[in-house]
Amino acid sequence: MKTDYDVIIVGSRCAGSTLAIELGAAGYDVLLLDQATFPSDTLSTHAFFNNTVHTLKELGVWPYLEQIEAPEVRQVRFQFEDIKIEGELPVVHHEERSFCIHRKHFDLAMFQRANSFETVTSLEGFRVRKLLKNGEQVFGVEGVDRSGKEMKFQASLVVGADGRLSKIRRELALQPKREVPTDFAFFYGYLTHFKQEPPTKFEVFRIYDRTLVIFPTADDQYVVFTAFPLTNKAWLDAFIQDPSDAYFRFLQTQFQEISFQHRIEEAKLVGKVKGLTGFNNHWYSGMGKGWALAGDSMVFKDPALAQGIHDAILEARSLAEVLKKHENWDQHWDEMKEEYESRVEKSILDRFELGLVLTKNQLMTSEQKFIQQVISTHPEAIKKFLGVYNYANSIDELNQTVANILKSMES
Repeated sequence: MKTDYDVIIVGSRCAGSTLAIELGAAGYDVLLLDQATFPSDTLSTHAFFNNTVHTLKELGVWPYLEQIEAPEVRQVRFQFEDIKIEGELPVVHHEERSFCIHRKHFDLAMFQRANSFETVTSLEGFRVRKLLKNGEQVFGVEGVDRSGKEMKFQASLVVGADGRLSKIRRELALQPKREVPTDFAFFYGYLTHFKQEPPTKFEVFRIYDRTLVIFPTADDQYVVFTAFPLTNKAWLDAFIQDPSDAYFRFLQTQFQEISFQHRIEEAKLVGKVKGLTGFNNHWYSGMGKGWALAGDSMVFKDPALAQGIHDAILEARSLAEVLKKHENWDQHWDEMKEEYESRVEKSILDRFELGLVLTKNQLMTSEQKFIQQVISTHPEAIKKFLGVYNYANSIDELNQTVANILKSMES
């Protein structure tokens, strides 16, 4: 196995495989590393909207994902206490369908597509131990393969696409540009025999300080998420001591305002309950001399927005475009850094800011409740509200639509 490449990508999931696909298609010599072996699971909301379906088609990944037969989703229901906002997601690039696909299937499809390019070499079960540096310049990685053999690889660029707790980012000793801790604990499980009235839909409930999210997925299963404040020590301890028991008891008792207990009367848990008890929303610098970050290693925000897959793919494609634009990378690090970070900020900063609001345990104010009520009773506002999630429109466009409605109500 050779040891010199144009780009080494550490992490082979959404961001890493996307970058390998883009660079492999452009003829770059890429080494794709991951400590996992695929198929492999990871913590995730699993869902992605129709705008991302279009992107996956462009990447050539969709033929792999079509075989999974996950249910098509066109409708979303939000409920904030007693206010319901429901409708069909706006069509994006002639694509209507959204999906929720288990990450062990999704990531495998991404990985297989990346490996379809002759110039992409992958190595599973490889754990990076440290970066190779010459002063501030990164020029490779050192680590061990699954047999314990120590190996070194060199490249013009090392990309950390290795997730929220990125080893590459820690090796670089980076400080966050933004960092906000969440107020919530998150837990989820896969349920069969779960009741959902047609049509098939994504459902999101925020009932005071509790959140419930329901995504239909393959194999007649539903991914059911719940979140509650970290200050609720009784429930937090219960989930830590017996996750499955606490999960069902929480679902049965904490959402009686929406009679949710009746929907899980016959439900069965498939596998284990998974969760995350506290995390930081963060935003880090994306590039330096010989290194870059993409995906959760660079930007991670509250999973309530279900944008993780979308953001990882978008960041990786943005990085690929910047790299393809410049021939002599060593002469353009500062320029490429500015361009890459600007692209990412322009694309997702407004949703990141929204995530920082949602991640705090704050009950709706009377003004916020009034705005939600206005949105729920005006079809044009419902469309713009849903369009925030699939990038059919910006948050500013939603706000302007609401402002126009309020102005018309005054006249």
